[in-house]
Amino acid sequence: MAGKGRSTKNSNSDALRCEKESTDVQCVCCGISFAVGMTEESLELLKACDNVKFVCDECLKSPSIKDQIIKTVESGKAEICDRINSLSKEIRSEIDAIKVKLEANEGKMSGLDVPGSKLCDEISNFRNEMTRSFASVVSSEVVKSVQIINDDVKKVQKTLTNVMESKEREANIVVFRLSEGTDDRNRVCKIISHLTGGVCGETNIIKLVRLGKKNDTVVRPILVKFDDVKVKELVFKNVFKMKSVGDNLSHVGLSHDLTVEQRDELKKLDGRRQTDGEKLNGGFFIQSARRRRKRENSTFSCKERVKLMNGRQGPGYELCSLIKCGSHGFHSGGDDNSNSNENFNLGLLNVRSIARNVDGIYGLICDGLDVLVLTETWHGLPGNNSVSAAMPPGYCYVDFVRQHDPGHGGLVIYFRKEFGCRKINLPSFVTFEVVAIRLVINKNQFILLGVYRPGSAQITVLFFDELVSVLEHITMLNANILLMGDFNVHIERKDDPNTIRLFEIFEVFQLVNHVNESTHLRGGTLDLVVSSVDFPIISTTVLPHGVFSDHSFITVETIIAKPCRIPTKRFVRSWKNIDEDRFVEAVLNSPLSGSCLSNDVDDELKIFNEELKSIIDRLVPKRSRSSLRDTCVCSNLLFFRRYALQLDQVLVYGSFVFFVM
Repeated sequence: MAGKGRSTKNSNSDALRCEKESTDVQCVCCGISFAVGMTEESLELLKACDNVKFVCDECLKSPSIKDQIIKTVESGKAEICDRINSLSKEIRSEIDAIKVKLEANEGKMSGLDVPGSKLCDEISNFRNEMTRSFASVVSSEVVKSVQIINDDVKKVQKTLTNVMESKEREANIVVFRLSEGTDDRNRVCKIISHLTGGVCGETNIIKLVRLGKKNDTVVRPILVKFDDVKVKELVFKNVFKMKSVGDNLSHVGLSHDLTVEQRDELKKLDGRRQTDGEKLNGGFFIQSARRRRKRENSTFSCKERVKLMNGRQGPGYELCSLIKCGSHGFHSGGDDNSNSNENFNLGLLNVRSIARNVDGIYGLICDGLDVLVLTETWHGLPGNNSVSAAMPPGYCYVDFVRQHDPGHGGLVIYFRKEFGCRKINLPSFVTFEVVAIRLVINKNQFILLGVYRPGSAQITVLFFDELVSVLEHITMLNANILLMGDFNVHIERKDDPNTIRLFEIFEVFQLVNHVNESTHLRGGTLDLVVSSVDFPIISTTVLPHGVFSDHSFITVETIIAKPCRIPTKRFVRSWKNIDEDRFVEAVLNSPLSGSCLSNDVDDELKIFNEELKSIIDRLVPKRSRSSLRDTCVCSNLLFFRRYALQLDQVLVYGSFVFFVM
């Protein structure tokens, strides 16, 4: 910017300026200050620009300044041109890329318009749908819904028909291989009276009729309808008495009155069982003569109850329980003394109110369970009606009721009547509920504990202390241990201190956990099956949750060895027949009544035993006796058992009885 220059040294300059409207600046060439007509704010803004220079009029007229300005302008122009050229090249390259993409998109768009393409089909379908009226759309949907409803109604009707038919047949039995005659009713009544011990007879029979058309070559079966289903249960419970009925009636067979669908399904299962049995190299399912006769007398064993026997149904309560090939089915044949193993099924379920699941629990047990442990039963009182209603015939139960809150918590253990059982008294605990029983199966015993720890309570040190106390008490009973229950400890969290502490306790007492899957609707392994290391558990199955409650139903299959009874010969003495007078006389006439023959105590004791044994052999000689003994009972065990009895006599009577082998 040019201006008239004035020297700061010349104070007599003619130039006049107003200080408010002009400001002094310095020439960049000669350094002379001169005034410019602008305010200080405007001048500061100009000085902030890099391309603004202040030059006086004298310097501006010089040719060197002009050349310098021209060069500066030319160099800026060349830089601007280069920048414009580079930007134009970039724009051309981007335009070319856009053209390539447009050509590719045009190719794709042309492919979409080809007849038969997916888009064309969808567009045509959409056009067809648009041409349809709202009434036609609604009518088509209504037709579909009506068809679905009709199918559901047919299924419900079929189910109701099957249930009604099953209800009508629940008190019926079918008698096979009873020769036809005029006294059919009398012979059937005789069989019923014999099987029920005279409790039931002709008065309990509502209907008795031969099935089918009369044929001289075929013996028609007899349908018998009772007035109460309990009569039928009593008949099948004592069906083993058929061989002693007499009057050539022991060959008669009894069966349940099944529907057509049930008979077809039973045939399929039976055929599958026979096919699988032939593949097992020696026939695991080969039956002994005794088992074959039992199956001919009754199509279903006492342990394998059909779901229509009492007209009740429940989840998992299927007809396949009639044939339990792996559990209560047919084991290898042989006589009663043969050594065999038998599978047993146990179940665990957090039921959350047994009153709401009576039929379901009934069905679960009848489906082949030998033992069922229920937690959170909420049954309130010992011997509650719901607990009894959920128990099928042939079972017993032991329960536990929470004292301070009977409406919550609670434990129930169902088991078969033929099992030996004794409840173990335990003290009450603060942090969890427990019930313990000693079960004896095939002369093998183990202790079963049902455990429930409330999930709403926080896990504390007291819980682990009380658990250790229970295990210490149970371990002293010298039997295998099986814990089944809801511990409410997330054992899937391996790093959790509570999980680590719980498994440390299991390891100390040589216990093993068999459940490693989620057992709750919201995730987490809360229900556990823990057993001694030597307890023979074959498999553990965790079924889906949500059927009965938010917990899963867990089944455990275990094998219990059936001890082999072998004939043994042992020697006994008739101690009751000993003559005391002769015994006293023999002792007085023996060296035992004289003075000691030596000073050695061992020698004297040996002489004493030999003389006493010779006297007993003369007065009470040994005689042999044959008996059956289990292989698990050894001679040493019997010896110590008899020795323990002698010690009991010493403690009770204060006298010693000599033990002579």
